[in-house]
Amino acid sequence: MGTQATFDQGLFAGRQVTGYEDVFTKIEMCRKHYTECGLGAAFVDQYIR
Repeated sequence: MGTQATFDQGLFAGRQVTGYEDVFTKIEMCRKHYTECGLGAAFVDQYIR
């Protein structure tokens, strides 16, 4: 599994990248979620080796 790119519309219509998601953005998303839930950002570290 690698980086997932998001394009403006359709099958690479104008080929303008409007976003991306990779393992680092997923980890950041989880850190934010755990912080909001009161568990703290470091809670995600137990799942990363």
